[in-house]
Amino acid sequence: MARIIYLFKGKFPWDGRLVKICNSLQKQGNDVLVVARWKSERDKIENWYGLNIYRACYKLPPQLSLPFPNNYFWIKDLSEIIKVFLPEIIFVRDIFLVKTVKKALGKKSVPIIIDMAEHYPAAVRYWRKYNKNFLTKLIVHKLQIVDKWETESVSIANGIITVCEEQKERLVNNYRFNPDFIEVIYNTPELNFFKYSVKNPKSNPRTFLHHGYHTSEKPIDKFVRYFLDYASSSKGFRLLIAGPGECIPELKHMVDSRNANNVDFLGEYKFEDLPKILLNADIGIIPYPANDFNNFTLHNKVFDYMACGIPILVSDAKPLKRLVEETKAGLSIKIESDSIRNFFKEIDNYNWLEMSKNALEFSRRKYNWAVDESKLIRFTKKVLDA
Repeated sequence: MARIIYLFKGKFPWDGRLVKICNSLQKQGNDVLVVARWKSERDKIENWYGLNIYRACYKLPPQLSLPFPNNYFWIKDLSEIIKVFLPEIIFVRDIFLVKTVKKALGKKSVPIIIDMAEHYPAAVRYWRKYNKNFLTKLIVHKLQIVDKWETESVSIANGIITVCEEQKERLVNNYRFNPDFIEVIYNTPELNFFKYSVKNPKSNPRTFLHHGYHTSEKPIDKFVRYFLDYASSSKGFRLLIAGPGECIPELKHMVDSRNANNVDFLGEYKFEDLPKILLNADIGIIPYPANDFNNFTLHNKVFDYMACGIPILVSDAKPLKRLVEETKAGLSIKIESDSIRNFFKEIDNYNWLEMSKNALEFSRRKYNWAVDESKLIRFTKKVLDA
């Protein structure tokens, strides 16, 4: 049993990975405190479905509570929390507040684990808000401030958890971080969440689905364009796009300009509604470009699809391609005109039934939260005992 802080730079609720990790740690008898950024919630301290939440920088203007390494207000709040809670280990989501935690600890020796869910330096280079003006471009692209923050954070960390092997390899190669203290904790689902949405596999799939946030580091616009070119409604093809994001207006404009009637935008949805959405899918798509972001992450939606027995169509991004080659639960193709055209021409020649069975098998055997929970518990103890 240990006293554990999980530090999250954003608004909570909601974050699925945070909930799974903290619930799993708590189930083992650990005392877990979630520290998140205050974003206009009513309560500074709250018990949310059994998780104790403390909101840092309470009632501060957003400009003063930005989660960056030397923010005085974060350091002050975290120092007080640490003094009262006396954590024995601290998880820090991503890289932005690792140095802040180190400063807040002062001379206290408390191991820090980074939950590195994404390759953040790569992500911010794609985000539009950092490409709008000269100053943000200078900070992110020329001065590479976020890369420097990652370097500092990795040098401080006692352990790191990632969401795919490729990210682990990057950290070992770039920073010579000890591979024994990096653990891959996939962003897999709890299988009982999908107990009512396990799909009877079909041999002739027709409805494609993408769900989640639509942001510029993982765009689907190329796939949508080629879908409109080669998958007409007259041939029985349909595409569902669920979720919000900065790219949605452009996607809607693309569809409207073609007067397409076989692409439906489902809008923002609640997490608990996801199983119903997945019930409508024959193929789940993750058509993200093989860029510096997607080559070092595995998106949770791929595991959601597999848990429901939904075959997957993915790009040639390294982790996605590797997963398909291992599981035989779908296809990996280049997201370009000729490849997509050929895919739709050959769609009925693929053994979708077998892919669906493989997806279910690997989901139940390897890619589910029960497996990752076990790895998380062992790794946390390993870092504590080191």
